[in-house]
Parts: sequence; structure tokens; C-alpha cells
Amino acid sequence: MTIHETPTRGRTPAVTVTMLAVALVAVAGCSAEDTTVAQADHVHGGGEAITIWTDRVELFFEHPPMIAGAPGEPWAIHLTDLATFRPVTEGELTLELDGPEGRHTVVAEAPARAGIYTPSPSLPAPGMYDLVMVLRGPQVEDEIFVGPIQVFASEEDLPHLDEPEAVGIAFLKEQQWPIDFATAEAEGGEVSSGFDVTGEVTHAPDALVEVTAPVAGILAFVGNRNAPAEGARVGAGQALVSLSPVEGEDTYAQLRARADRLGREVARLERLVAAEAVPARRLEEARHDLAVAQAQLEALGAGEQDGYTLTLRSPIEGTVTRREFVLGQRVDAGGSSSWASGWTRARTCSPSWMRAACTSASMCRPHDPARSPGSGAPRSPRKDRTRS
Repeated sequence: MTIHETPTRGRTPAVTVTMLAVALVAVAGCSAEDTTVAQADHVHGGGEAITIWTDRVELFFEHPPMIAGAPGEPWAIHLTDLATFRPVTEGELTLELDGPEGRHTVVAEAPARAGIYTPSPSLPAPGMYDLVMVLRGPQVEDEIFVGPIQVFASEEDLPHLDEPEAVGIAFLKEQQWPIDFATAEAEGGEVSSGFDVTGEVTHAPDALVEVTAPVAGILAFVGNRNAPAEGARVGAGQALVSLSPVEGEDTYAQLRARADRLGREVARLERLVAAEAVPARRLEEARHDLAVAQAQLEALGAGEQDGYTLTLRSPIEGTVTRREFVLGQRVDAGGSSSWASGWTRARTCSPSWMRAACTSASMCRPHDPARSPGSGAPRSPRKDRTRS
């Protein structure tokens, strides 16, 4: 069978801000007879989408237009732990907004769901508010200076936008977190020259095993009718087939019987030596013979539970990719009938290999992967601020 930064106040982290738009609907008339509703020919802005990197976290949040005295609407604050590039799942987030009438504090005791806090600030007076977010918790702690947030006096004061801004291709944080994904600072570099080659993707050396019969035996129908078929998943240590004993020299049954007999002999000689009825040398010889027999059984993969029927087991977790035997047939030691588990699919499995066929003219030689903008270990972008 083949089984195939924490920036403090005054420090400016990297920030990207995108204005959000909100559509308004106007009533064309006030009389009972005129009930026509017209869509405004413009949209109102006022909300923002902001991304900030510090040395510890990545902050991305969106907030709706802020109108003084209006009930607060939920903000969507996404926090990523840059140590793991996974969502912040625990900790208290405090929003400190310093504005015309002093400081206003809003506290979210925990994320509404993994990585996302949803506080709903309501601010009493129009004007600019300096926002600082303070994260405290066992996973990560940070103080993030966000900067000014504008609060408008009324809906009529919201800025007019001729048309919504294009948002590009969306790649949500909820889509990033479950996969191996990280952000890195874009930097210049060199791209190595390349050439075309033919190749194949193959398994790593430890990802393919072939299990063959180590001794002669019979593949009895009763013991093997449920043997894993091709395409079946098998676990490490799972039984593949059972070999029933056959007559002849050096068979598994004879080896098992010899080990059992020597075990009884060692026990008997231990009693006789204790009574000084036989020399200790005989016990030493019997123990030696027993150790040899047990080592032979261990080499065959036999366990105490096998008895006189040898069970062949998969040494790895994987998928059966080839099964070549007929129920009831006899196989010889190392014979052509074989069982194998193929491509390993455990979490700790070896990665696949790429084998490329290169000519001498290609000057094929091992080299580092091509360096391109954005390559290198993940790290925080430059500490500068941009608005769009």
C-alpha cells in the first residue's frame, strides 16, 4: 500500500483616511396631494475610514458622520495584534475625545466579536475632537493617537460630495485574519533575473511510505475485508492489513512462538537461580536470546496485541494512493504485493517539493528568492500621515 509603535500622545503613527459618504433623500413637496419623493443629486460625507499602524497593533476603523447631540451610532473598530497578525480577542478599549467642552470618554469592555469593537460615541457640541484610543488587556496594550475627528452641528452641515469615491478591491480584516497574511513596509529592491524550466511538484522524502510484507503470510479474507481502499484517509498507527501465519522456516508465527517460549524460560530460570539450583550463566543466555527475539518482532512492527497474526500499520497520517493485493493470496517477505500511504495531510506534514530540470546553459544555481517591493520580514510602515 502506498500512503502517499506604541506611539504616545504627540507622536504621529502612519494613518490612511478615506471619507465615507451617506446618501440623503429629499421630499419634493409638503402638501397632501404631492407625495413624490426625489433622490438627491448628491451625497453627503462626514464619516471616515482610518488605518493606523503602531509598533504593536494595526488599527482600522470606520465611523459614520458625527452630528452634535445625535444618538451615537456604532463604530467598527478593527484591531490586529502585530505580533501574530491575528485579531485582538480580549481587552478593554477606551476612546478619549478632547473637544470644545472638555474630554469625553467611551469604554468598550471587550470586543463585540474577535478583533472588532463597536462603541457608539455621542458628542454634545460641534467642532474638532482629538481622539486617542487606549487598549488594555492581557493580549496586547497600546495607546494610539488617532487625531482630529469632526463633529457637525446638523445634517445640513455635512459636506457635499458629487459622487462616492471608488473604494478599490475590498480585502476585509475578517478575510485576512484566518489566513497566513501580514502587512509589510514597501521598499525598493532588486529583482533577480529568471529563466523558464520544466519541473514537477513531488512529495517530500518523509511524506511517502511504502508498506510491504516483512514476512511470508496469507491475506485472509476475514481479517482484511475492511482494509482501507485507495483514496481512504488513514491515521498514524492505523491497521492496514493482517498477515495470517504460514508454514515454513523463519515465519512470523515461529518467531512469536520462540519469543513466548523464551519469556517463559527466563521466568523459570529466574526462580531456579534464586534457589541456586542452576548457574546464573544460563539465565544470562536466555535473557540474551529473548532480547534478540523481541528486537526481531519490534523490527517487524509487531505488538503484544497481535498474537500470531501480524498487523501491518501505517507509520504516517495520509491517504492511500495504491493498494495492490487480492484477498486470500499468499505473499512472500518483500513480495510484490504492497500497501502504501501517500501524500501526508497532517498539520505537521512536510511541504511539497518542486523538482526543476535545468540545463547548464541556464546557469542553474540555488539563490535567494527574488526581492521585490514589499519583500522582507513583516514590520510597521513608516511613521507618517496621509489623507485621501
